[in-house]
Amino acid sequence: MGYEKLGSDQAQLAGFGGGVISEEGAVLLSGDSTGEQSLLFGSAALREIQAGVANGDFAIPPLDPLATIVQDGNPLPYWTFTDVNSEGAITAAIVADAGAASGNVLRFTVASGTPTGKSATLTRFIPVASSASRSFSFYAEATFESGTDSTQATATLSCEFYTSDQVTPTGATFASDTFGFNSLQSAIGVTAPDLFAVAPDLTSTTAPADAAYLKLTITIATVATQSDTRTVDLTEVRVAHGLPELILTDKDDPATYQPAYIFNEQGNLSLVASTGENLVVGLNGYWLGSASNTIESGGDINLIAEGDIIGTAANIDLTATTQVNITSDTTNIAATNGVEITTNGVSAGTLTVGAVTAPAGLSLTASGGDIGLRADGSDVIVQDINAANGTNPRILFRDKNNTFYAGIKSGAANVVQILNGSSATDYAQLWAERIYPMNGSTASRYIYDTGSVIGFSSGGDFNGSLNVTGSMVSDAISTTTQTASAAIWVLSSGTTYSLRRNSSSARYKTAITDADEAVLTAARQVRPRHYESTITDEQGATRLGFIAEEVHDAGLTHAVGYYAEGRPESLDSTALIAALWHRVNDLEARLAAIEAER
Repeated sequence: MGYEKLGSDQAQLAGFGGGVISEEGAVLLSGDSTGEQSLLFGSAALREIQAGVANGDFAIPPLDPLATIVQDGNPLPYWTFTDVNSEGAITAAIVADAGAASGNVLRFTVASGTPTGKSATLTRFIPVASSASRSFSFYAEATFESGTDSTQATATLSCEFYTSDQVTPTGATFASDTFGFNSLQSAIGVTAPDLFAVAPDLTSTTAPADAAYLKLTITIATVATQSDTRTVDLTEVRVAHGLPELILTDKDDPATYQPAYIFNEQGNLSLVASTGENLVVGLNGYWLGSASNTIESGGDINLIAEGDIIGTAANIDLTATTQVNITSDTTNIAATNGVEITTNGVSAGTLTVGAVTAPAGLSLTASGGDIGLRADGSDVIVQDINAANGTNPRILFRDKNNTFYAGIKSGAANVVQILNGSSATDYAQLWAERIYPMNGSTASRYIYDTGSVIGFSSGGDFNGSLNVTGSMVSDAISTTTQTASAAIWVLSSGTTYSLRRNSSSARYKTAITDADEAVLTAARQVRPRHYESTITDEQGATRLGFIAEEVHDAGLTHAVGYYAEGRPESLDSTALIAALWHRVNDLEARLAAIEAER
């Protein structure tokens, strides 16, 4: 019998105190029952029972534990080492390690200078249970550590089912990711398939009906020429299996409560509580040692209970690719820190919470916190899908005593109503209607539209008015970017014009001095002008005023407002009056001097 099967071709049966041993002298089954350290099973058999892999922790070394493992000369018990094409450049040997439970690890060494494309394998046939209904699934894990910080050598774990002849494969191979030695420096569990992928592919892990063995293959390979010697330690290998259902007996009162169970059927995972009892997430509603409790599914999540659905002391996160359905008789979901339900449907996703009917309804209560409706890159939609209720759903805001109502309602087409009243049906309305604005646009717009106008509708016509009983207050009364207007605007900065208050109190001014001679000289050059306006709403009317460019050229720049490019644009009438006042004062002084000389 070969090393890839559990057993020995030199089995020794003895009387009391004897047992079954391997040809290396390792105890497989012991008849010794004396002493506290007596074990019924030896380490190889015990490892097969507990972790599915005989000598999966390398407790049993080869005949020469200090020598390199060679397939024909110094084999590793229950394993087969094969040098595929490295010609001795990739080797394996048992190394003592006090940090390992068995006291040993299996160290792979890749020699310096080994070219790319070289490999060696370690294989093992594992007996597996199978059935006509294919009710068993298997996956493998190999734990590596102490890898050299290099990407030039890699490790991979793969699995394949075989029939009873150990020659004929059945089913499809499934493998782990490929890991560079640099990523295996700390204890890393390499699984086949990768169970920690965002969407792990477990399709091939279910044993075919004719499967009798699962063959494990650990491959050490080079992906580049080795610039130095590389090593990595394999500490243990295990195989785990899955069942379609798990029945759980009641912990406290099994005579009263029937078992609960978990089962997987047609792609749906169901958690079923005892009849008439609650579905509790976490121990007694508390998830110990975790900031949050996350339940994820590539399809739907269905939480069904005849009693309450009780949350945890941390958050509850339910994430499903399609939809989350929560149904219970009392429709109560409680969590101390919060409940978060996320759907990532192909379209918008669907969230269904129970079969809620009036007057009970659905209540979402936040004690001292917020209830948030958030959408990442999509919409938050409130829709009444019951045709009997009409086509106008409402979002209502009510006070504690249900006395006053306010809210938002979808009215007729293109209409939004803002509601306020003493009941859910008696409310005032503020309508926002589509109209043709006064700016001449033929496109239908709302009454308020950025870039358009603000209007108030009365009787369907754009001729209403704004009535304010008190004062209408604003930091800036009005602003515009319009450069051709008959209105009086002050250029505040850049391309923005504002109607602003002229604050003349000394409280807002410093460095107050009399106007100088330069202002007087500039004022003498400014000329009043007649001109015809080119502004549309002035229709070419003849005006009397000043030209901003001429005021600028005269040097009276205090009275000029400048556009973004620095060109003269508007005039400050207060500054012009001040310049005129300075000139009048000068003329009066000159006149007084002439009269004094007479």
